[in-house]
Amino acid sequence: MHFGDNIHINGGSHHIGKQEITYGGTDDRAVRDALALLLIRVDELRERLPGASGAVVDASLPAVADVGALPAERAAAARTVAGIAAAIGAVGTPVVEAANALIALFGG
Repeated sequence: MHFGDNIHINGGSHHIGKQEITYGGTDDRAVRDALALLLIRVDELRERLPGASGAVVDASLPAVADVGALPAERAAAARTVAGIAAAIGAVGTPVVEAANALIALFGG
């Protein structure tokens, strides 16, 4: 595990300042609660997911839950879950809403 600054410079010149990205903090509890709700909603929907879609959701959930991943990566995995749920119609709406709540907590 790494603590402290991790700075990458990819080309360019006259670099000044740095972007601060904070992991954890006040949203930890909110993220855990939102993730728990997403997992409940996915379990409720599981029987209605076609085989291939269920496999994609199952493959995406570990990335959503990975606390060591970048928020953007977690949000992308949550978008995958939301997209599959949206594709199956109104029955997928609770999953879409839960995934969107997580995406918002990850910063969009």
